Amino acid sequence: MRAKRPKATVDESMSAPQAAGALVKRTFETFASFRDSVVSGADPEAVHDMRVAARRLRVALAGFEPYLPKGTNKLRKRVQRAARRLGAVRDLDVASIHAESVALEGEQLETRHELVTQLIEMREARLKRLKRCLERLPWTTMEERVRATADPESNEDTPLIQAVAPKLVRRAYSVAMVSADSATADPSPVRVHTLRKKLKNLRYTLEFVSDLYGSAKAPIKQLEGVQDLLGARQDAISFNAIFGSLGKEKSLSKSARSMARNWAAEERAKVAELTKRLPDAISEIRGPAWVRLWQELDHAESPAAS
Repeated sequence: MRAKRPKATVDESMSAPQAAGALVKRTFETFASFRDSVVSGADPEAVHDMRVAARRLRVALAGFEPYLPKGTNKLRKRVQRAARRLGAVRDLDVASIHAESVALEGEQLETRHELVTQLIEMREARLKRLKRCLERLPWTTMEERVRATADPESNEDTPLIQAVAPKLVRRAYSVAMVSADSATADPSPVRVHTLRKKLKNLRYTLEFVSDLYGSAKAPIKQLEGVQDLLGARQDAISFNAIFGSLGKEKSLSKSARSMARNWAAEERAKVAELTKRLPDAISEIRGPAWVRLWQELDHAESPAAS
């Protein structure tokens, strides 16, 4: 499930530092808002939502770093540590949901219950590590750093966001397309995973400044489609690893290990099938919708538009 996209808060009257600060403040507040729910364990979806918020915050901190105060790199590293712990828990949540969705009957239901119980125990162990990570974060210091970004100094030489946004979008697109060419030529796990991250960076960067460009909606929609494909592929890779490890778990019954191995094999086949669809999905990101966006960016960068 895709987390709801936060409303953009950038307008053309803002300087680049003001826009960067507003984005960091908004994404940090969203990230922090899920802390209590994750720590309490009351809402499993909070783990997913906080993980997505962490990604957005990291992209905002990295992409707008030239227009942020010094020291924000430390904030990004702290968020990154939390994101890794969030991802480890979320992988098991999705694996459990997937296991429960398989159509079974008779004795197979008891076998599945044994596997799901094991997944729940694994999740509890990872959730404890996640809670410790969140509890150890210096939240007060992080909040002070974010407040500093939201009140930047500006002068007549400070560029407006409308002047720098096209460069940010083009740079993110260029990096993503280099990764796309690499992954298409050789769809190794590392290259495709890198592509997934670069496309997320592109999508979030474009979303951050989407209020400035009327033609941004269609490209964002296309990026979401490619991300759905890559997300399904990554889930299959994760399921293969998780179920493959359960297939070797000696504490489980023979039937449970066999079921886990069969599920892992199915996921490996799914990875191969989804990989074959990747070139056609990537081709969409070079289509007419992007031509229209580039034309609007060209106009925004022209002297007549300033």
